[in-house]
Parts: sequence; structure tokens; C-alpha cells
Amino acid sequence: METVPQPTRTNPPLLDAEQPPQIPLLETPEGPRFTNRELSWLEFNARVLDEARDPTVPLLERLKFLAIFSSNFDEFFMVRYAGIWRQIDAGVETPGPDGRTPRKVLEAISRRSHELVAMQHHIFDSILPELWASRILILNDTELTTAQRSYLQQYFEQTILPIITPMAIDPGHPFPYLANRTLCLVAELEPIEKWAMPMADTAIIHIPAAVVQRFIRVPAAEGEYAFVPLEAVIRLHVSQLYPGCRVRHCSAIRVTRDGEIDISDDQNDLLLTIEEAVRRRRLGAAVRLQYETSLSPAMLARLTQELELDPLDMFPAQGLLSLTDLMQLWSQVDLPQLKEHPIPPQPVTAFDGAADPFAAIRNGDILLYHPYQDFEYVVRFITMAAADPDVLAIKITLYRMSHNSSIARALLTAARNGKEVAALVELRARFDEEANIAWARRLESTGAHVIYGIAGYKTHCKAALVVRREGDSIRR
Repeated sequence: METVPQPTRTNPPLLDAEQPPQIPLLETPEGPRFTNRELSWLEFNARVLDEARDPTVPLLERLKFLAIFSSNFDEFFMVRYAGIWRQIDAGVETPGPDGRTPRKVLEAISRRSHELVAMQHHIFDSILPELWASRILILNDTELTTAQRSYLQQYFEQTILPIITPMAIDPGHPFPYLANRTLCLVAELEPIEKWAMPMADTAIIHIPAAVVQRFIRVPAAEGEYAFVPLEAVIRLHVSQLYPGCRVRHCSAIRVTRDGEIDISDDQNDLLLTIEEAVRRRRLGAAVRLQYETSLSPAMLARLTQELELDPLDMFPAQGLLSLTDLMQLWSQVDLPQLKEHPIPPQPVTAFDGAADPFAAIRNGDILLYHPYQDFEYVVRFITMAAADPDVLAIKITLYRMSHNSSIARALLTAARNGKEVAALVELRARFDEEANIAWARRLESTGAHVIYGIAGYKTHCKAALVVRREGDSIRR
């Protein structure tokens, strides 16, 4: 097999371990001595970025922190940044406790966000040579061997091509909807054949990163991990999508949309209200555009107009967009020496030495510290309660439930076994509303009593009560 050529790209020098570049502190405005909460949150995320540039942190963990930083930023723009825009659109000009009007807050957020994003890309660029030294390669089209090109050609035709749907923009096809946090390619076209799409000069390609890995592993020398970004693979074969046309530019973009949902507490049916609000979230107003600097000025102006964006909302990048997906590299690379050593959760001797959780609790109170001690003890407690014929009822609060929640499955079992199951399911757990709604409906369908939160409050607490018959008495 061919070996991958040595990189020819020019990377910034590695960060100086002794004197790393300093993230500037917030400038405190004169006036009331309050810190704006949005700007304070940005400084929290800056500390996440500090972990990514710390040379004492294992290399792949530094990539993970870059991914976490990006993921945090996505939610920040979908909720907090979008919330400031809502105030501006509503005409709010009253200064907040920190002395800033919403517009001044937005300007400060944008300025600080651009600084942090520039720092993030600088850190990523400085990590690349270390990745190459560790034989982890993120390749571009000029660094591919013949064997890798052949592999990607086959992968494109068999896996990618059947999924993607290029959308041409012409008088008969208006500008398409760009989904929230979806990476897209903007192809600017020029027909070179008379029969080739004479009316269309632009096409949008949604990159199917939700169903295909963003970083595609390609053949490499033994012991090497070589990856090519999905958008680079599509761009490499984009001419196959538009026969008879020349692709003048093909640049990646990514739109972030308002993700907050408005729910008043006097709704008659909170479940239906939140279901409808979650559907509307997908159509939220655009609040940020990330784009490659190769995007033509004319196309950038067009996108700005179509998405109704302010110059403060524009985030250019010379490297990869959406570094959130770097988490995939962490999971695909099996090099333990480049990761933190896993810390196994500690056992709980009170449970391990008892016949079952009920016997352990009967012997005395047990205090568990999570995540230092295994949460599986809690799962086992609820699971055994669901199957125990002496258990009469389970009452529980549920804030966030994953799609494969063990606790939720145990509650379904308990309800099917004829036990009284009462669950307070908080439907307003941000970005987990859909999973919570799905579980709430399933619990109701099995006969469980479900409460959809409490008006005026968001229930974060995790509490459970098991009612069990023990001898001639009832024990809680």
C-alpha cells in the first residue's frame, strides 16, 4: 500500500508551553458593578478553550475540548445570542443591570466571540503538526495517494451520491431552506455546454454528516490513521453532480438558527404546546453564518440578504467549520497514550455486600457520590423495583431522558407489571424535549400517571420513591 506523503502545508508554530497566548479579559464598562451574564458565559467557554491549548493535556483530549467549545458555542448562539436579537427586534432599548442596551450587548458578544473563534482555529492549527507526528492525518485533496483517491471515488459513488440532493437555485427554484447546524456546500456554476442548466448559476448541497461520518477514514500505512473530511470528499467529486458545468467556487457554510421555544405557563395542553414549539424551532430565524473565506463576495452578500443577517452574525474561517465533529476523531483513533486514562467509578460496598438493594437500604442510609461512584446502582435499584412483586409503587421525577434510557424502560416494565407508576416528566429540558415527549407518551400508554412539569417552574431535581410491602408493613 502506498504511504501518505509528508505534509506540504504551512502551519503556525506550536504554542509556547511556557508563555501561551493570553485570552483577553472582559473590559468592564463604567457604571453599575454588574457583569453581563452572556459575556460571563463566554469567559466560561474561554476556560474550556484553555484546556485545548494546554500542552500537558493529552493530544486527543485537546481535540475533545475544541469540540466541546464548538458545541457550547452552538447552544449559546441558538439560545442566548438569539435571545438578545429578540430583544432588539422587539425594540427594547433599556439598559440592563450592567449598563448595556441589548444592541451594546450584542456588539460585545460578537467582538468577544470572534476573538475566541480565532483563538480556537489557531489552537487547532497548532495541534495539526502534533497529530501528524503521532501518525494521525487529516488530509486535503493535494495530500491523497492514488489508492486513497480510488477508495474515495468508490465511497462517493456507493455511499454519498445516493444520499445527497443538490438543489439548484434559479427562477423556478428559490433559495432553499438551510437547516440549523447543517454543513452545506455552495457551488457557483458556469455552464460550458449549451444543454447544461442554462438558468442555474448556484447550487446548495446539504452535507449528510448526520448519517455519514464527518471524518472518513481512508487506507494508509500500517499504524497510521488517515482521515478526509466529508465536505472535502464531496468537493473532490462535485463536477460529477453538475455535468456540462464548470464549478467556479465551492465553499462550505453553516447556519445556526434561533433554538429557543416560547412557552407560557397558562397553556391548556403543555404537551401539545411543546410539541408544536419544537417543530417551530427547526424553522427559527438565522442568527449566525459560518463560512469559508473562499466564498465569493457576491455569494456572501446574497446569503446575508437571504438569511437576513447582520454583519455581527458573520463568522469567516480559513479552516474546518464546525469543530464539534472532532469528537469523531477521538472515538475513531485507538491510541490510549493520547487520551486521559479512564477512571472507573468506585464500588459501593454497602450494595455489593447485600443480597439486593432493598436489603442494603434496610441496613442503613447509603450516600452515593456521582460520578465518583457508579450510577448503575441507581439504575439497578429502579430496575429491580420494577420487577419485584412486593413493590407497590414507584414515584419519580425525570428531567433529561436519552432515547435508550434504562430508567424509563424500567418504569415501562413496572407499569406493565401492574405497579402504580407516577412520573413528573419535565418537558422543558432544553434540546431534550423530543425524547422526553416520546417517553412521556409511552409511559402514559402503559398506564403510568404522568405530570408534565409544574406551571411557572422547571423541575431539575432527581428524586425517586419506591413503596414496598415488607412483612405486614409498608416501607418507603
